[in-house]
Amino acid sequence: MTYRTRLAVVLGLILFTGLLLGLSLILALPIAALAAAALALPLSWLLVRVVAPRSPQPRVSDTPPELEDLHHLSAESFEGLIAGTFRSLGFTVDEMDYRGDTYLADFILQHEQRGEIVVAIARQLGPDKAVESTPCRQLLEAIRRFHASRGILVTTGRIPSEVRQLAAQSDEVIELIDGSLLRKMAYNAHVPPDQVAS
Repeated sequence: MTYRTRLAVVLGLILFTGLLLGLSLILALPIAALAAAALALPLSWLLVRVVAPRSPQPRVSDTPPELEDLHHLSAESFEGLIAGTFRSLGFTVDEMDYRGDTYLADFILQHEQRGEIVVAIARQLGPDKAVESTPCRQLLEAIRRFHASRGILVTTGRIPSEVRQLAAQSDEVIELIDGSLLRKMAYNAHVPPDQVAS
Protein backbone atom coordinates (compact mmCIF):
# COMPACT_ATOMS: atom_id res chain seq x y z
CA MET A 1 0.00 0.00 0.00
CA THR A 2 1.47 3.35 -1.06
CA TYR A 3 1.67 6.42 1.10
CA ARG A 4 -1.13 8.16 -0.84
CA THR A 5 -3.41 5.14 -0.45
CA ARG A 6 -2.79 4.96 3.28
CA LEU A 7 -3.38 8.71 3.57
CA ALA A 8 -6.68 8.38 1.70
CA VAL A 9 -7.76 5.59 4.09
CA VAL A 10 -6.98 7.76 7.11
CA LEU A 11 -8.84 10.75 5.67
CA GLY A 12 -11.80 8.51 4.94
CA LEU A 13 -11.83 7.30 8.53
CA ILE A 14 -11.71 10.91 9.74
CA LEU A 15 -14.73 11.84 7.64
CA PHE A 16 -16.62 8.73 8.75
CA THR A 17 -15.85 9.42 12.41
CA GLY A 18 -16.98 13.03 12.00
CA LEU A 19 -20.22 11.84 10.46
CA LEU A 20 -20.88 9.48 13.36
CA LEU A 21 -20.15 12.22 15.87
CA GLY A 22 -22.54 14.53 14.06
CA LEU A 23 -25.29 11.95 14.11
CA SER A 24 -24.74 11.31 17.81
CA LEU A 25 -25.11 15.02 18.57
CA ILE A 26 -28.11 15.61 16.33
CA LEU A 27 -30.04 12.43 16.98
CA ALA A 28 -28.63 11.66 20.44
CA LEU A 29 -27.99 8.10 19.37
CA PRO A 30 -25.83 6.25 21.93
CA ILE A 31 -24.86 3.63 19.34
CA ALA A 32 -23.35 6.27 17.06
CA ALA A 33 -21.47 7.78 20.00
CA LEU A 34 -20.05 4.41 20.98
CA ALA A 35 -19.00 3.72 17.41
CA ALA A 36 -17.23 7.06 17.19
CA ALA A 37 -15.43 6.42 20.45
CA ALA A 38 -14.40 2.96 19.25
CA LEU A 39 -12.86 4.48 16.13
CA ALA A 40 -11.00 7.21 18.00
CA LEU A 41 -8.23 5.01 19.36
CA PRO A 42 -7.27 3.17 16.14
CA LEU A 43 -7.61 6.43 14.23
CA SER A 44 -5.13 8.18 16.50
CA TRP A 45 -2.73 5.26 16.07
CA LEU A 46 -3.05 5.47 12.27
CA LEU A 47 -2.41 9.19 12.36
CA VAL A 48 0.85 8.65 14.22
CA ARG A 49 2.01 5.68 12.12
CA VAL A 50 0.89 6.77 8.66
CA VAL A 51 0.43 10.52 8.44
CA ALA A 52 3.12 11.73 10.81
CA PRO A 53 6.55 11.92 9.17
CA ARG A 54 8.86 9.12 10.20
CA SER A 55 12.33 9.77 11.53
CA PRO A 56 14.98 8.67 9.05
CA GLN A 57 16.56 5.38 10.05
CA PRO A 58 20.35 5.27 10.28
CA ARG A 59 21.86 3.54 7.28
CA VAL A 60 24.04 0.57 8.01
CA SER A 61 27.16 0.68 5.87
CA ASP A 62 27.64 -2.18 3.50
CA THR A 63 30.49 -4.56 4.08
CA PRO A 64 33.44 -3.48 1.90
CA PRO A 65 33.92 -5.67 -1.18
CA GLU A 66 37.33 -6.85 0.00
CA LEU A 67 35.67 -8.40 3.06
CA GLU A 68 32.94 -10.21 1.14
CA ASP A 69 35.21 -12.76 -0.53
CA LEU A 70 37.93 -13.45 2.02
CA HIS A 71 38.82 -16.73 0.33
CA HIS A 72 39.97 -14.75 -2.73
CA LEU A 73 42.59 -12.78 -0.81
CA SER A 74 46.22 -13.59 -1.34
CA ALA A 75 47.92 -15.52 1.45
CA GLU A 76 49.83 -12.39 2.49
CA SER A 77 46.70 -10.23 2.54
CA PHE A 78 44.81 -12.87 4.49
CA GLU A 79 47.51 -13.01 7.15
CA GLY A 80 47.51 -9.21 7.30
CA LEU A 81 43.76 -9.18 7.80
CA ILE A 82 43.92 -11.68 10.65
CA ALA A 83 46.85 -9.90 12.32
CA GLY A 84 45.16 -6.49 11.98
CA THR A 85 41.94 -7.83 13.47
CA PHE A 86 43.74 -9.25 16.50
CA ARG A 87 45.75 -6.04 16.97
CA SER A 88 42.48 -4.09 17.12
CA LEU A 89 41.57 -6.25 20.14
CA GLY A 90 44.69 -5.14 21.98
CA PHE A 91 47.00 -8.04 21.13
CA THR A 92 50.63 -7.94 20.12
CA VAL A 93 50.83 -10.29 17.14
CA ASP A 94 53.76 -12.53 16.25
CA GLU A 95 53.38 -14.47 13.01
CA MET A 96 55.00 -17.88 13.11
CA ASP A 97 57.14 -19.37 10.37
CA TYR A 98 56.81 -22.89 9.04
CA ARG A 99 59.44 -24.96 10.83
CA GLY A 100 58.68 -28.52 9.96
CA ASP A 101 57.42 -30.58 12.86
CA THR A 102 57.78 -27.69 15.29
CA TYR A 103 55.07 -25.69 13.51
CA LEU A 104 51.91 -25.63 15.60
CA ALA A 105 50.28 -22.21 15.27
CA ASP A 106 50.03 -19.33 12.80
CA PHE A 107 49.97 -16.55 15.39
CA ILE A 108 51.15 -16.03 18.95
CA LEU A 109 49.06 -13.31 20.58
CA GLN A 110 50.05 -11.48 23.73
CA HIS A 111 47.83 -9.13 25.69
CA GLU A 112 49.99 -7.17 28.10
CA GLN A 113 47.14 -5.67 30.12
CA ARG A 114 45.63 -9.07 30.81
CA GLY A 115 48.96 -10.87 30.93
CA GLU A 116 47.56 -13.37 28.45
CA ILE A 117 49.14 -15.53 25.78
CA VAL A 118 46.86 -16.90 23.05
CA VAL A 119 47.69 -19.13 20.10
CA ALA A 120 45.74 -18.94 16.84
CA ILE A 121 45.47 -20.94 13.65
CA ALA A 122 43.87 -19.49 10.51
CA ARG A 123 42.62 -21.51 7.55
CA GLN A 124 41.61 -19.81 4.31
CA LEU A 125 38.82 -21.84 2.70
CA GLY A 126 35.92 -21.33 0.33
CA PRO A 127 32.68 -20.12 1.93
CA ASP A 128 31.09 -23.57 1.55
CA LYS A 129 34.14 -25.52 2.69
CA ALA A 130 34.31 -26.91 6.20
CA VAL A 131 37.49 -26.78 8.24
CA GLU A 132 38.87 -30.14 9.32
CA SER A 133 39.54 -31.22 12.88
CA THR A 134 43.34 -31.28 12.43
CA PRO A 135 43.85 -27.54 13.15
CA CYS A 136 41.78 -27.92 16.31
CA ARG A 137 44.02 -30.75 17.49
CA GLN A 138 47.10 -28.66 16.65
CA LEU A 139 45.72 -25.87 18.81
CA LEU A 140 45.46 -28.22 21.76
CA GLU A 141 49.14 -29.07 21.46
CA ALA A 142 50.11 -25.44 20.84
CA ILE A 143 48.27 -24.29 23.97
CA ARG A 144 50.33 -26.69 26.05
CA ARG A 145 53.59 -25.98 24.22
CA PHE A 146 53.37 -22.19 24.60
CA HIS A 147 51.57 -22.25 27.98
CA ALA A 148 48.75 -20.27 26.44
CA SER A 149 45.47 -19.53 28.19
CA ARG A 150 43.43 -20.42 25.12
CA GLY A 151 43.47 -21.07 21.42
CA ILE A 152 41.57 -19.53 18.51
CA LEU A 153 40.69 -21.32 15.29
CA VAL A 154 39.83 -18.91 12.47
CA THR A 155 38.52 -19.88 9.06
CA THR A 156 36.88 -18.18 6.11
CA GLY A 157 34.74 -21.29 5.66
CA ARG A 158 32.38 -23.21 7.90
CA ILE A 159 33.00 -24.93 11.23
CA PRO A 160 31.28 -28.33 11.24
CA SER A 161 29.62 -29.90 14.25
CA GLU A 162 32.42 -32.41 14.83
CA VAL A 163 34.97 -29.61 15.22
CA ARG A 164 32.67 -27.71 17.55
CA GLN A 165 32.20 -30.86 19.58
CA LEU A 166 35.95 -31.46 19.75
CA ALA A 167 36.53 -27.92 21.00
CA ALA A 168 33.71 -28.15 23.55
CA GLN A 169 34.92 -31.45 25.00
CA SER A 170 38.54 -30.36 25.23
CA ASP A 171 40.22 -29.62 28.55
CA GLU A 172 41.58 -26.42 26.98
CA VAL A 173 39.66 -23.31 25.93
CA ILE A 174 39.28 -23.09 22.15
CA GLU A 175 37.36 -20.31 20.44
CA LEU A 176 35.96 -20.86 16.95
CA ILE A 177 35.56 -18.09 14.38
CA ASP A 178 33.91 -18.93 11.07
CA GLY A 179 33.78 -16.85 7.89
CA SER A 180 30.65 -14.91 8.83
CA LEU A 181 31.99 -13.90 12.25
CA LEU A 182 35.42 -13.11 10.81
CA ARG A 183 33.93 -10.63 8.33
CA LYS A 184 32.09 -8.85 11.15
CA MET A 185 35.20 -8.72 13.32
CA ALA A 186 37.37 -7.41 10.48
CA TYR A 187 34.77 -4.80 9.59
CA ASN A 188 34.45 -3.61 13.20
CA ALA A 189 38.24 -3.60 13.54
CA HIS A 190 38.58 -1.06 10.70
CA VAL A 191 41.55 -2.93 9.29
CA PRO A 192 43.45 -0.60 6.90
CA PRO A 193 42.59 -1.28 3.23
CA ASP A 194 46.22 -1.96 2.33
CA GLN A 195 46.14 -4.99 4.66
CA VAL A 196 43.28 -6.62 2.81
CA ALA A 197 44.12 -5.66 -0.77
CA SER A 198 44.38 -8.77 -2.88
